[in-house]
Amino acid sequence: MEDMPQIQKAEDKLVKIKFDGQAHQVDAQVFISTLINFSEVVKEVNRESGSDKKIEIKIVATEKGSFDAHLVLQQAVHAVQAELAMQPIATIASVVAIVAGIYGFRKWISNRNIAEAVPVQDNSVKVTDTNGDSIVVMGNVYNIYNNNQGVNDAVSNSFATLQEDPSITGLEISDEEKVLFRADKEDFESLSTKVIVEDENTKKIVKEAANLTINKIVFEGAGRKWDFVYQGNNISANITDADFFQQIDNGERFAKGDQLQADLEITQVYDEALRVYLNKSYTVTKVVKHIPRDNPEQLDILTEY
Repeated sequence: MEDMPQIQKAEDKLVKIKFDGQAHQVDAQVFISTLINFSEVVKEVNRESGSDKKIEIKIVATEKGSFDAHLVLQQAVHAVQAELAMQPIATIASVVAIVAGIYGFRKWISNRNIAEAVPVQDNSVKVTDTNGDSIVVMGNVYNIYNNNQGVNDAVSNSFATLQEDPSITGLEISDEEKVLFRADKEDFESLSTKVIVEDENTKKIVKEAANLTINKIVFEGAGRKWDFVYQGNNISANITDADFFQQIDNGERFAKGDQLQADLEITQVYDEALRVYLNKSYTVTKVVKHIPRDNPEQLDILTEY
């Protein structure tokens, strides 16, 4: 009879998630959503790291007088044959480091246009934006961010929930030694923005001089997400045109019902069941013209197919 693998002492790591704001209470939905989405990121990172060992996440305590949730991440370690032991298996510490790196990279990259990403020493990647600012991240962080839709969705969903709760002013993730990640209220909107992982089933199309009717205006916030009516449909779009926001800073007035003629980038994902590409997200890359609703001038009407 074959010997059963011996279970060694489980590796574990304490992680603390701190909700800033109303210290004595937090909305149950916000609390649950944050933990579920954090757990999803941990699970996906663990899988992407090549480990076949499940990580269990348990709530062990909350800090007295606040809502600092203490989580224990635990992974059972089995004795394996020597040749299998040579294969790299993610440790809890490395998984937590990658998770924190993904949250941090999402925060940094929000509303930046990337110029280049080049490998550097220690299996890291140096990412530089079009302004010349750069950040060095672990290769695993960069690869998972660019290829794992589940991780990006979990981060977006978590901060979308936090964004809607006015009592939460910040979120902090730490371990026993240091703060691993921190986001303040002003970061929530950009972190909640949907990120589409592009692959063979994803494509982007650009509608030049698209006619957009303003439904909701957002002057503040890094997310720059406005609501428009486009071709009879309600859409939400980030605006990345810096010149447009400079016009706003210079005092140009906007109102609901105004129209913009703008270049609209549409990200589409192929639906296998329907066998068609569906619109998933929108970005206004350039505002060509602003037409106030009370101005008799009309936008050029373009026939789009």
